[in-house]
Amino acid sequence: MQLFSGEAVDPKQRVVTRMIEYTDNDKLIVEKVTEIFSDDRTDGLISRIRAPLEMSYLETFSTKNSIRERKVVDGEYICVKWHRKARMDGMIERVEDTKESTITDNFLDRKDYLEKRVIKFTPGGSMDLASIEEITEQFKRPTDELELDQTVASRVHSLKEERIVATPHAEHEVLRQSHTYTGATDEHVKAEATISEIERIQWEMADLFESIYQHEIPASGNKIM
Repeated sequence: MQLFSGEAVDPKQRVVTRMIEYTDNDKLIVEKVTEIFSDDRTDGLISRIRAPLEMSYLETFSTKNSIRERKVVDGEYICVKWHRKARMDGMIERVEDTKESTITDNFLDRKDYLEKRVIKFTPGGSMDLASIEEITEQFKRPTDELELDQTVASRVHSLKEERIVATPHAEHEVLRQSHTYTGATDEHVKAEATISEIERIQWEMADLFESIYQHEIPASGNKIM
């Protein structure tokens, strides 16, 4: 374990404690590196746990940052969790899994009752953006019985087939049957709004990952991102 204080603290990273664990007795192969940071970091980073063999790291943040936790595994799995009410859209978690070609967003306390959104996409090439194939939205059951028959439990947007399947919240079996929409309908207007929101969030995430640590150089000498 390494402890840093005073002038020994790196002015950029602000690491105060570093613990390195090895897989072998000769201490040649690093299994895990745990770093604790000074509480005067402007980005609110509290700790970082790196696992070089897994090519992963886990970071936790204070309320100085809108992000609460971030985990990255080999650049193919990215999970970002936000502090509650840190985002205007109510998102508390986003998981990007390139192996599964999915993006999963979880929400809390939204007025439209949206709780979860799963985006299936086709990966693009080196210079191409991914194309969205399907968006599945799941909605919380409203507590107001008057809203029950007017809200949906789930909505599936199939962009390739230009089709939307909406399953309503309803007490009666007949009303609970799914409805399919094609052509220019109000449901398609909602779908376009959903896609626009997703594209906005994707650009927001790209800017976040590019800028949040651009000033920082990790112990390995490579740029964090």
